[in-house]
Amino acid sequence: MVRYNKDFNNSLQIGDNLKRFRKACALSQQQVADAVNIERSSYTCYETGKSIPPIPTAVKLARAFGVTLDDLISSSNNDLLQGRVAEPESDFYAGEPILPVTNFQNLTKIERELVIHFRLMKYEDMDYYLNKIIETANQNEQK
Repeated sequence: MVRYNKDFNNSLQIGDNLKRFRKACALSQQQVADAVNIERSSYTCYETGKSIPPIPTAVKLARAFGVTLDDLISSSNNDLLQGRVAEPESDFYAGEPILPVTNFQNLTKIERELVIHFRLMKYEDMDYYLNKIIETANQNEQK
């Protein structure tokens, strides 16, 4: 008799979600692994359900994809992949809506990397760098 392993089943759901979010964002496994500072082989194990990411890594992965931890483990995240903006948690991204996953694939490679790294920043650093980007863009427009 095969015993039901709840952790294994959950790891498969997390893996399926990671794969769908990554493909919807048009990213490679290496790009995601680099963004969250883990080995590609570790990320591959998470995606295939061979292992479950530790909580700090799961938090980074959720932030990189612009989803909540609940979205990462949920089996009902099809609305998110259909382009509906996820409802952020009360303090998640300071109440700002997140980029719908389906629109993410329309960004250039550089834009995707910028968004992922921006999502992984400390919240206090986000304002500083966003203001610098806007300032630089405005200077370039005036040239």
